[in-house]
Amino acid sequence: GEGGLDLGKLMQDPQVQAMMKQMMSQERPQGKAAADGRSYVNETLGFSLKIPEAAKDWKLQPKPPAPASVIVTNDAEQAQVNIVTQNLPLAMPIESMGAMIEMGPKMAMQDYKKISAGLIETDGKKGYEMQYEGTAAGQRLRSIQRVYIVGSTMIVVTAMAPLEKWEKNEKAFTELLKNFSFIEPKQEKKAAPDKPEV
Repeated sequence: GEGGLDLGKLMQDPQVQAMMKQMMSQERPQGKAAADGRSYVNETLGFSLKIPEAAKDWKLQPKPPAPASVIVTNDAEQAQVNIVTQNLPLAMPIESMGAMIEMGPKMAMQDYKKISAGLIETDGKKGYEMQYEGTAAGQRLRSIQRVYIVGSTMIVVTAMAPLEKWEKNEKAFTELLKNFSFIEPKQEKKAAPDKPEV
């Protein structure tokens, strides 16, 4: 933006790259899968995801490798929905983050093509949704990505599949994204601070 940061140049900075690497490897609060393996709740971060009927062949992986919090996959279709959470150094308004959010897939993919992008709302929380295509590891992929900022945590929900399998999985993706919801996060109990003496 006018008078804003040159994010491309910023990302070439070794200090910024080191900070990003450190942020991505942070420990994340663990969530829990239901006994039937069809839903997941992360009470600390305040969100849940349920596998709908339209996605009966999909499986939940509640403890995937970092930085993901949960992954839902349909291996036969090479399709997945994953949720990645990231602590931010400071709370930022989602309205100002569009260019930064788009930079992720632009850097990770070749022949990046934006289909749509704009603000959305889920359970009263503002988000930014992007739909795009790009090539990674020699495969053309299609994706819907939704990014929310809750307090100082960024929550990224991504649905992705090979381009030729997108249409077949679109209904399951739509239902899975609809079944992502925010819940009231459980606060960790802390001792009350001592009152300063007057």
